[in-house]
Amino acid sequence: MTARPLRVRETGWQTELFGDYSIRGESIRIWTRTAVRKQVTSFGTFLSTLCHEFSHHLDCQKFGFTRSPHTRGFYERAAMLYHHARGTPVKKLFWIEMPGGRWRIDWRRTNRVQQTADQILRFSSRSYLGKRPSDQDGRPERTT
Repeated sequence: MTARPLRVRETGWQTELFGDYSIRGESIRIWTRTAVRKQVTSFGTFLSTLCHEFSHHLDCQKFGFTRSPHTRGFYERAAMLYHHARGTPVKKLFWIEMPGGRWRIDWRRTNRVQQTADQILRFSSRSYLGKRPSDQDGRPERTT
């Protein structure tokens, strides 16, 4: 499709529309170019948008919902689809409560926890765990 629509709110706040789902038409549209620079969307962004819009489709067609609001459960389901499709471990999403009983994802905390987990895995997979380079068979050297 063409570049993403750029929505400007009365407050001056703007947002890009990555895709949408039509309940009546049972169709998904995904914009494959960025709103400002008109560059091709990255694969990760495309897949994330597809999983998001497909989650709306599942809500309406599989679960029989008449609406598909952006709840915490909705975002958790979309994330599960995304990580399943990529073959990557599911990230735990951390949430911040906003005024009016709304919630948003705390991306700083979500990404920090994931980076820490990745660092632990990287460190624990190194060959020198408890071994010195001079250890041939993994046993400690004897000193006399």
